[in-house]
This record gives sequence, C-alpha cells and structure tokens, in this order.
Amino acid sequence: MKILIGTDRVLYGSGIGRVVEEMARCLYEKGYDVKIVCGKCNIKSKVPVILCKYNETLYQTNILDIIKTIKREEPDIFHSHYYPMDVCGAFINSSKTKHIMHSHGVNHQSWRLSWKNPLSLVRADIGEFLGLHFSEKIICVSNYMKNALIRKHRIEKSKIEVVYNGVNLQKFNLSIKGDEIRERYGINHDDIVLLCVSALTPRKGQDLLIDCMRIVTKKIQNIKLLLVGSVGKTTIQYKQILRYMVRNAGLEKYVIFCGHIPDEELPKYYAASDIYVSASTWESFGLPFVEAMACGRPAIGFDKTAISELIIDGYNGYKVKYPDINELAIKIIHLANDVEKRKIFGLNGRKFVEKNFDVRRNIKKIIRIYSQLL
Repeated sequence: MKILIGTDRVLYGSGIGRVVEEMARCLYEKGYDVKIVCGKCNIKSKVPVILCKYNETLYQTNILDIIKTIKREEPDIFHSHYYPMDVCGAFINSSKTKHIMHSHGVNHQSWRLSWKNPLSLVRADIGEFLGLHFSEKIICVSNYMKNALIRKHRIEKSKIEVVYNGVNLQKFNLSIKGDEIRERYGINHDDIVLLCVSALTPRKGQDLLIDCMRIVTKKIQNIKLLLVGSVGKTTIQYKQILRYMVRNAGLEKYVIFCGHIPDEELPKYYAASDIYVSASTWESFGLPFVEAMACGRPAIGFDKTAISELIIDGYNGYKVKYPDINELAIKIIHLANDVEKRKIFGLNGRKFVEKNFDVRRNIKKIIRIYSQLL
C-alpha cells in the first residue's frame, strides 16, 4: 500500500503539522510506503518529505504542483489534511488513487480565517466543500466535528469516521521531570504552576485567563500562569493587548509569556505544571489537553466544542460553563489547594489517554479505513 499524506505546512508549533508527522511516522515504522507532501517543513522526520512550490503571497502551497506530485507518485491513498490539500484530493480521487479527507475544523470557524481576509475564507470554504463531496471517506478528529460537518454540509453519517488525534505515550509520560523549566523562569518548588499551550489568538482565550488570574491571585499568592505559544502576523496586536492587561492588573509576577518553544521541550513544560488550564472558546479537538493528561496533569476548560469530549468532570479535571471566569477561578483555586485531588485527577487522565488517545491504537483505525477502500 502506497500512501501520500498532504498538508500545507509541517512546522514546529503547528498542531496539524505535528499530527501529520506523528501519523506518517507511525505508518512508516509499520513498514508502509508513506511520504508527506507539503509546501513548508521544518520538523525533522524519518519519513520522506516532498516539498512543493509555496506561494508566499497567497500563503499556501501551489495547487497545480501538488496535483502534479500526486500523479507522479501514483499513491493508492491520498490522505489530505486541510486546504489546499482537500481541493487537490477532490481532483485526483479515482479508482486508482483514493482520496481520504481528514477534517480538523469547520473552515468558517477556523482561527486562520477571518473577516479581514475574505479571499482566504471563500477559497477555504470552497476547498472544504470539494474535499468533503469528492472523497471516498472523511475522518473527523472529534464527534463535535462530525456533527458540525453534518449540519453544515449535509454529509451522510456513513461517510464519516471519528478518529481522535493520538499522542505518543512514550514522549508524554509520567516520569518526565519539570525542574529545569521551573528553574528557567525562577519558579519556586512550592509554587502552583498553571499551564496553557496554544497560539496567542483571541479564539484561544488567553485574555479570559488573565481576567481569571485577577480573581485567583487574591486567594493564592504562590501561583504562576505560563502562556506557551507563538504569535502570527495577524495576532501581534492581540499579544500587545495581553501584555497591557497583565501590566494594568499588576499581574507581572504571576503571568509569564514563554513564547514559542521547541516541540521536544513540550513534555518538560507539562511536567513543570500542576494544572493544565485553557479558556479556549473553540476547539475541533484540543491536543494540548490530551498531552497534559498523558503527563499526569488535571485539566480545566470550558464545556463547549470538542473540549467536552476530553474532560470528564470530576474525574480527570473540571468543565466550566462558558464564559464564566468566576467559576473557572473557583475550580483553579479548588485544585490548587488540593494536592491529593490533583494526583487522582492526573492518574485518571493518564488512564483516559491510554484508553482513547494512544497514537498506536488510533493509527490502526486509520489503516483499517485505508484497507476497506482498496
């Protein structure tokens, strides 16, 4: 079986890029003939990567070059991840090459698209439509995503399979130490560390977390919030707003902006934390929640979108009604003051991840889907 996996970019800090590389690596290690095709790549991978022309003006990989590459490679399976790969899959789907579309998000809700760039919104919406209707199978990363696509595009339920994003349980585990990270930021051993990992963008709700910290720090003084995440060209102003909020609230000693960090250091950041917390308002999956649980950390987030599928309230963390930051603060304070509950939730989270999000188990589901089409 020859497999070609396509995504626009495979970059450090990109959730989709990390998922694609992990998926391709697992298939490669199982002996499959697999390659990645993309426009940009800065992640070191043992899987062969084919680079196509990248248009910096349109901010996307060249569609014609992708199609030429697919035809030249002649794969049995072309597995597309997001625009423009979904469009290319629609054009090459045939009895010879089967197109599988992997849906990571409904385009009109994606953080990459906004009213400021209507061309991107229109072309990605068209791409999503073509990919969905001209593919043999659709893989969704959550039940939330599956239901959203059915509502928006009237897709037959039988055409969609839900396969959660998987995590490498050897990379993210309970034995990792976070002392190095605490020392790096001058965090004391007895300080409570809250961690949020995501790009700095309004949809991820870092402003809500900062508002929440106003409440939390009135009750707990030995607490820190680490904000890990990069800033895009369109979100520089948002980071400036966040920094202003921190200064205005006098939270400089409580909130730490860590910026972009290498993927290989992520496990240490989870290990350095006591609680994973996010005020994200929309997630098609929520990979950092699962990575944190794999490292034995309880999670707190809003009870909406796919986050609701990741947190079992009172088992591996707490779900909070959106957008109640007062309740969010109460849950943080409660866990911060209860070390035993943090341990119990953390161990429960690890069990939950082992059962539902082990990348090795989830890759077997994808192989089964491939085999059914050939």
